[in-house]
Amino acid sequence: MSRFLFVLLTCCMTGWGVMLKKNGTAFTIVLSEKASKTEKCVAEELREGICLATGVECSIDVAAPKDHFISIETADLPDEESWRIKIDGGTVCLQGGGPRGVCYAAYEFMERYLDIRWLGVGYTFYPNTGPRVLPEHAEHSGTPAFPLCRNYYLFPTNRNHRNEECQDFFAHNKTNIYAEAKYGFGRKIGSPRAGHTYLDYSRDFPQEIGWMNKQGERVQVKSTAQGQICYTHPEVRRRFKGKLRAYIEKDRAVCREKGLPYPLVYDISMNDCDAQCFCPQCLAEAERYGVSGLVARFTGDVASSIREDYPEIRIQMFAYKDTVFPPKGGVLPNNLIVRIAAMDGEFNGVNQRDVMRPLDTPQNKSYVELIGAWERTGANLAIWDYWKMYYEPFSNPFGGIRDRVDYLKFYQVHKVKSI
Repeated sequence: MSRFLFVLLTCCMTGWGVMLKKNGTAFTIVLSEKASKTEKCVAEELREGICLATGVECSIDVAAPKDHFISIETADLPDEESWRIKIDGGTVCLQGGGPRGVCYAAYEFMERYLDIRWLGVGYTFYPNTGPRVLPEHAEHSGTPAFPLCRNYYLFPTNRNHRNEECQDFFAHNKTNIYAEAKYGFGRKIGSPRAGHTYLDYSRDFPQEIGWMNKQGERVQVKSTAQGQICYTHPEVRRRFKGKLRAYIEKDRAVCREKGLPYPLVYDISMNDCDAQCFCPQCLAEAERYGVSGLVARFTGDVASSIREDYPEIRIQMFAYKDTVFPPKGGVLPNNLIVRIAAMDGEFNGVNQRDVMRPLDTPQNKSYVELIGAWERTGANLAIWDYWKMYYEPFSNPFGGIRDRVDYLKFYQVHKVKSI
């Protein structure tokens, strides 16, 4: 059964040409008795937005609509974040495929028809220009280009990016990795965390199954900069598979208790250094498939172990440092996400890449080719990108903002799922 939120408009003028009139008759936002917390928050935000943008005070109540109204409802749309706005005479219907989509429909309506803008963390612009005129008929719909979006280029350095002000800004601009019920929840990556997770999985491994260094010594890795894992050791694989299941089961128990959506992406990715293990078996596999192939075969094996019980879950690995180039031959499993982290030239001078320049410049030719090569593996692609210079000798500008739209369009064309 779809849930409905009704906004009943009683205007002091006849016809639907004028939606709201300053100092006119107030209207009521009507909620279903079974409205979710997200729907209640959307209703409150809509009430506040209308008041600040037009000067009309509204109330929220539980009652059936009898006249012109705005309905906010969950509908059968392509994705839970999909949204649709339908205007037909005296009726406005705001639809979402899930809680997040419901929020996006309301945000789009407020932006398109109330001229509200979420311009920065802690700063929302309300024009307060009086009456609003709606078209007699209109329809708008959309689905966010990237199912998982965490744009930490936007994070203020003096604020916790999980605080309410930041969550508010991110949600209204459709970045969705951090969000509570108020914003329709987010798509968080499952435990233990979102990247460089080998250490979390292997911290308690005995030395005899540890990563082998260039000197032929097994090492019990204790930091993300020290080393990796042994990808071909059967006991390492067995333990990773068991710990992945334990993380999934623990996360789902917490989600059931708190009423949260289940994480659908789990990260199993290399520590923050080169990935190669130097044991004879790993070296032989890297020679045959490439270092990225060595890592992908390991990660694909772990991912396959949960496919039957959790077909909706995707496992994420890095293409980073010595794994940045695609494997030699073969198609990667469809429940694997490859997160490409091609570091800028400021981090390592051998990469022909410059994040401050457009994609069509010579400095970015190899990067464009790299994304195309990974796309041809059939993998689900994710991007870990840097849109600023971390070691710049001056503080401004921080990013090549003029080129970001082209980067995002490029990623969309190449079927990137996550940024």
